[in-house]
Amino acid sequence: MLWWRTLLVNVGINALTAITGLRNGRLIELEETSDELLKMAVREAVSIAHAKVNRSSSWQILLSMCGDVARMTGKNRSSMLQDVTKKRKTEIEVINGAIVKEGVQLGISTPVNKVLYNLVRVREKPRR
Repeated sequence: MLWWRTLLVNVGINALTAITGLRNGRLIELEETSDELLKMAVREAVSIAHAKVNRSSSWQILLSMCGDVARMTGKNRSSMLQDVTKKRKTEIEVINGAIVKEGVQLGISTPVNKVLYNLVRVREKPRR
């Protein structure tokens, strides 16, 4: 379950920082990122985790854990933000992309993770 918890924290933080350019701690200070996008992305990922491992951990507990990590690493720039800044390939495939892929296989809708996935993929593409 530790692997799932790590994935869920990364789902909530990494793509959003890569897209917005915000440091980890700033995500939880803004209503648009914390109360909307982060929460919805984590909720979708928790749905996938529950379906995969038959666990019933409260999504609010996992969301709180994501907020705690963002707070503790508040001044950090996530690895995904660093990657897009340096024009390197990110881990989007194994984070939000994995949630989207599992959602398709399980018949669970993951629209927020799909949008985050696609936006980071756009950030990875060379600029013309």
